Amino acid sequence: MTSGDAYIYCAIIGKEQVEKINFIRRDIDKIQKEIDVIMNDININPTPSPERGKKGLSLMDKQDQKYGEIITVCRNPIAFDLVADDSWHEAYDLCSRYNFIPVTVKTFLNGVKGKLWKDPVIFSKFKDGYCICLPSHYDTDTEFLAKLNVRKGKGHINPKYAH
Repeated sequence: MTSGDAYIYCAIIGKEQVEKINFIRRDIDKIQKEIDVIMNDININPTPSPERGKKGLSLMDKQDQKYGEIITVCRNPIAFDLVADDSWHEAYDLCSRYNFIPVTVKTFLNGVKGKLWKDPVIFSKFKDGYCICLPSHYDTDTEFLAKLNVRKGKGHINPKYAH
């Protein structure tokens, strides 16, 4: 991984994690509605407004914080693998549709139409489960993996679920 690269990892997660993430996503959606109001106001009244700018930046910070909460909920995933990077735009675009959105593994695999870095063997074992894509712009894999408490490299299956 080099500076400036963008990667997408996919984590296999449990039903409890999905429920927690969906709760956080409702907060993200509420914040987005407030941001949309500000953006519409900018379109109607483009005159710079320090108050509007400060509020908008504050809302975006809150939203980023919520995305961080989703990553925290995804700690210790059932399985985890790198699925795309920005060097293959088609794969990156398809996988990014699932960023921070929990879906069934079947839905993810059908949606990306085989456009993954490698054969999704690790995911097919959990095809009846749930997954979520997580984008990474970290300078090293180690930083992102540590945030998720994944100690092994790409293609990690949590030993608890390896059977």
